[in-house]
Amino acid sequence: MFLDCRGVVEHILASVEGTAGSVMGSYKGTGVVFMRELLATQSVEARQAFLAQLSHDELRTFRDVLPISTVSIEYVTRLFRVGGPLFYPELGANDRLRRFGIEMARDNLQGGYRMLLKVLSVETLIKHSPRLWRTYHGQGVAHFERLGVGHGRLTVEGYPDLPADFREATCGFIHGAVEVAGATEIHVTCGGAPVAWFWDIAWRG
Repeated sequence: MFLDCRGVVEHILASVEGTAGSVMGSYKGTGVVFMRELLATQSVEARQAFLAQLSHDELRTFRDVLPISTVSIEYVTRLFRVGGPLFYPELGANDRLRRFGIEMARDNLQGGYRMLLKVLSVETLIKHSPRLWRTYHGQGVAHFERLGVGHGRLTVEGYPDLPADFREATCGFIHGAVEVAGATEIHVTCGGAPVAWFWDIAWRG
């Protein structure tokens, strides 16, 4: 039987003295909420190992963040780094990051979003990926370029310090989003430089 995730965090916080500062940033809190829900599906041992690696400040943020909150991109990336070996021990480092992205897209794009995605073509969804970027990020200017049939590029400028591990997780999020929309044979790669990061996307469907 799983322990209550929120209860475990409360217990840890109560046992540590001091007041935590808030973690502010420009990334939507849905990423933290997703990680909290994902943690609740893990074994007791994995939960305890995950929470033990977070500082008092990080634990408070993990407990308190709402979907409408904002957090630093570094904080969410740290959650991915801590959780990867515990949640997906069978995968390599980059594949763990991508798996987080895929699962977060599947989780976030449900309900009304999923119904909308079912009636949109994959290419229409991809074309509007800059709008999806703005839904989650308060930093970076995104635009999409069609490179051919079933092939396009999402580019983000003005975000030089976007962490490499988060860029890898974004490959997974894009993969999961176009998968929900009905695409198959999906391939996403990332590259670029601080002046402009990009994600090349290929798909069928």
